[in-house]
Amino acid sequence: MKKDSYHHKNLKNALIEEATRRLDADPDSDISLRGLARELGVSAMAPYAHFQNKVELLDAVALLGQEIFGNAMRRVAESDLRLEDRLFAFSEAYLDFLRDHPGQFHLMFNHGLRAEDDPVRRAGEANLAILHECIAADLPGADDATLTVITDLLYASVHGITMLSANDVLRSLHREDFDIRDLVRLQIQALTLKFQQMQGT
Repeated sequence: MKKDSYHHKNLKNALIEEATRRLDADPDSDISLRGLARELGVSAMAPYAHFQNKVELLDAVALLGQEIFGNAMRRVAESDLRLEDRLFAFSEAYLDFLRDHPGQFHLMFNHGLRAEDDPVRRAGEANLAILHECIAADLPGADDATLTVITDLLYASVHGITMLSANDVLRSLHREDFDIRDLVRLQIQALTLKFQQMQGT
């Protein structure tokens, strides 16, 4: 697209989309504003009207990822699935996002320590709150401290399995008849059983 084909707001979106595309193709890709400007056919200085530097651009990529992932989580939250299936659906949304957006995924969760008021961190916390609220609805007798522990345990379990799988550490996944979803499903079943025992059901 030629440089005069972009409206002001469209260029910002195009920069985020192109950076995301490059990172998903190669998470170690060396992103630069000038390089993106060449790719998009705009002047070298045009991206700086939207981002002061590469860090701001990468933050925007990470924030968009949190928003996309949040929308997927809300769709699961609005379903009428039973507890085990709902938790597995949350986990599948997590796995699907990693599969479809590996570079964006790693940027969302491995972009350094963020301040408490950082938009990317706050968006991630809002996504985790969706999971927390769903578990609370299925465990009405649990207090907030217990629900927080359960939510963190589920999140840590799925994230851990996901990251270890991505690094080819889990030997069980080398079997032809067993994949990461099978492993996550077993973990969800174990956690669900524990949750139900807590409720006395």
